[in-house]
Amino acid sequence: GNTTWPAPSVREDVPGFFKDFAIESWEPTGGVLVLRVTAGEGAAEIPAGAVTRFALDADLPSTADGAAGSGARKSLSISASRGGTRLLCAVLPKLWQPVLLAKLPAAKTFVKNAIAQTTCFPGECNTIKVLVSINTELTNGDEASFVLHGLRGMTRNSECFDVACDTGDVETIPLADSIDGSNDKNLFESETGRQSSLTWKAATGTATLKLARGARMLPYIDYQISFSLKNGYMAETSAPYLEINLPNALSVVKCLSGVTGCTGKAMSMAAPVEACAP
Repeated sequence: GNTTWPAPSVREDVPGFFKDFAIESWEPTGGVLVLRVTAGEGAAEIPAGAVTRFALDADLPSTADGAAGSGARKSLSISASRGGTRLLCAVLPKLWQPVLLAKLPAAKTFVKNAIAQTTCFPGECNTIKVLVSINTELTNGDEASFVLHGLRGMTRNSECFDVACDTGDVETIPLADSIDGSNDKNLFESETGRQSSLTWKAATGTATLKLARGARMLPYIDYQISFSLKNGYMAETSAPYLEINLPNALSVVKCLSGVTGCTGKAMSMAAPVEACAP
């Protein structure tokens, strides 16, 4: 349903695949692509009774639609018409559920990277909400760790947690779902392996969480979690930035920051994340 989705292109670098196509038309809302056989080197034709393969490159939308977001697989149909002599005059539409191979992004980066808070009032429990979306798949095998830096004027306080979730460990803070029922919190664990938790370093104002065992983050999907800290009694404004370290990355890119040197990417904020003065 995205009217700005660009048209796919025909791959010409796959040996043995048919490439003499031109884009006749593209209707992005319904995802209808019409290809026209062109005259390439020699007479371009698709013979009847033979298996003809071709490949397309398509940019994935930046957001998933309802079916894709729910894990459903979409059916595609293909048909042909206006065949010439020795060719099929018509091909009945055929439906199938293909496995679409996404083209790997040239660089791993954030699609969304945002933070918000519920209050700046001194001495109050402040819920920090984090939203992140990335352009690459991450699994527990990547040993990815998310490090949120730059939180100032806030401390860990068990008054801000559900008693049942408080481990008593001064470096562990339980996670919650920003959206009820999303279950995003269970994708993460603390550095010590406690699920639905993060590791808090008070001296540096740093929150670290890892992908939990068996967890998987899909590209272009919004993940939203939250955790609570207690605001101090001095006015301080945070400068939060987030990085994702990938120690097992196969490429030379060992982190996902969007900034050279993996120093983290500043998080977008609709309003400052801060502790206000009394």
